[in-house]
Amino acid sequence: AADIVAPDHDDDGAAWAIFQILSATELLKRAGKIMTIHQFNQKMLDAGLLEMQTRPSTNGKETRTFKALTEKGLQYGENSVNPDYPMETQPHYFTDSFGELLIFLRDTVDADILSE
Repeated sequence: AADIVAPDHDDDGAAWAIFQILSATELLKRAGKIMTIHQFNQKMLDAGLLEMQTRPSTNGKETRTFKALTEKGLQYGENSVNPDYPMETQPHYFTDSFGELLIFLRDTVDADILSE
């Protein structure tokens, strides 16, 4: 887990917090496994918060795909460099807004599915 440490206060004296970022797998586990990571990623893709990106493989003969948060998705997390594949990112999510993200997915993506 990575911590983003903000200054204790800004120029106006407003207090800052320490934000922790974790993988969706870990956050879903902490939430009681309310859905699989595959279901979560599909909802994120459907909502336009996550996208599939590609890069050439190391041998140059194939294409590898990986997931990245879109600009809209960056309000809920960040794209961290994948330690196993430095040319790829892996989404990590802010622990303090993950519940809000789950509610957003339920209210928008699931509502769209129910209205079809």
